[in-house]
Amino acid sequence: MPTPTTPSVASSPPKENQWLNLLCNVVLPTLIFMKLSPDDKLGPTWALALGCALPIGYGIYDYVVRKVFNLLSVLGLVAVLLKGVFGVLKTSAFWIACSEAALPLLFGIGILFTIRGQEPLVQRFLLSPQLFDIDRIRRQLALRGNADRLRPLMVTTSVAYAGTMFLSAALNFILASALLRAEPGTEEFVAQLGKFTGLQYPVIALPLMVLTVLLFLWVMKRLSTLTGVPAESLLAGGQAPTAS
Repeated sequence: MPTPTTPSVASSPPKENQWLNLLCNVVLPTLIFMKLSPDDKLGPTWALALGCALPIGYGIYDYVVRKVFNLLSVLGLVAVLLKGVFGVLKTSAFWIACSEAALPLLFGIGILFTIRGQEPLVQRFLLSPQLFDIDRIRRQLALRGNADRLRPLMVTTSVAYAGTMFLSAALNFILASALLRAEPGTEEFVAQLGKFTGLQYPVIALPLMVLTVLLFLWVMKRLSTLTGVPAESLLAGGQAPTAS
C-alpha cells in the first residue's frame, strides 16, 4: 500500500536582517555623501557613485537570496541620487534644502505605500525576531481572540512613524533654508554647511529619536494589552510568563 505523501508547502523567504537593510540603504549612503563629498576627499561624483552602489548592491543581493523586491533600496537610491545630483551641479540653496528633505520624505511616503500590502514596512522592522518573540506574540493574540487586531495596530504605528518622517523632512528643509544662504561652492557656503550638519543632531535627530522611542513604548504597551503578557516577556529572549 503506497505511503501517503504530505502536500508540499511553499517555503517562505529567508529572514532578513533589518538592521543591515537600514544600514546599507539609509545610514551608510547618507554618511558617505555627508562626509566624503567635499573636493578634498572623494568629491561629489565619486561619493555619489559609492553612495548609490550600496543600495543597488544590497537590493540585488536581497533579490537573489530572498527573491523579494526591496522597497527601501529603491528609496535609498532615489534619495542619494537627488542629493548627489544637487551636489554635483552646485545648485541653489533651495534645491540643496530639498535634497536634505528628500530621504525622510521618500521614506515616509514608502511607509504609507506599504500599508496597502500584506505586511507594512514598519511591521517588518518593528516586529522582527531581533526585537520581539514573534511566535509568542502571535500565539497569545490567537489565544485571546485578538489576532485580527495586530494589523490595525501596525497600520496606526505606520501612519504615526510616517508622520515623524514628514516632520523630519520639514525640519531639514527649514533648517537648511535658514542656514544655507551663501553661493554653493564658496568658502562661506562650506562653513554654513558645517553649521547645518552640526545642528542636525540637536534640532532634528534628537527630537525624532525621542518620538521614535515613545512610539516604540506605546506599541509595546498595546501589544501587552492585546496579548495579556507583560511587555518585557514579549521581547526576544524575554522570560515566558509563569502560569498562575
